[in-house]
Amino acid sequence: MSSADTAILKSSIRQSMRQARRQLTPTSQSLATQGFFRQLQCSGFLLRSQDIALYIGSDGELDPWPIAQQLNAQRKACYLPVISSHTAGLMHFFQANQDSPMRTNRYRIPEPDARYCRAMKRQFLSLVLMPLVAFDAKGNRLGMGGGYYDRAFNQTQWPYKTRRPLLVGVAHEFQKVPELPTESWDVPLDAVITEREIYRF
Repeated sequence: MSSADTAILKSSIRQSMRQARRQLTPTSQSLATQGFFRQLQCSGFLLRSQDIALYIGSDGELDPWPIAQQLNAQRKACYLPVISSHTAGLMHFFQANQDSPMRTNRYRIPEPDARYCRAMKRQFLSLVLMPLVAFDAKGNRLGMGGGYYDRAFNQTQWPYKTRRPLLVGVAHEFQKVPELPTESWDVPLDAVITEREIYRF
């Protein structure tokens, strides 16, 4: 498949999945979040994870941010991505909780105000819960197209001798597809957790 054909197919999948997400009711989203947290607790990932990166859901994404309070109660530190204001396409991670000062980024998504929150280098994160538009049975992930997570965790460019964090996608069950088109820079997932299943790759 040519690069142009891959881009067209990815765009088509994004459009259909985003439309399906937007049709979810607030009740459905709340139940999905509860189901996701139950699956996360059963996965065993939290037992060996102290520093956990989350994200604030938008555009119908399954939103893990509401579980930050429970994670803090378990003495886990939570972090959120912050888009770099200096280098295009890069993001950093800052510690945050429900009371942290926030500001809105260029995508109108709240993120920690870097002036008041502590940064965490990506190599010291133990678990990264990542948003996605779709995933397949091989652990391939389709994001929104910005490439932020791919740049942050691409193993071919990973500058650290330590193992990278555990990368776990967060999705609604209906976001699973048989196969996704991939490109060389796409970062595969270690697992995906939905409201119903735990997929390990």
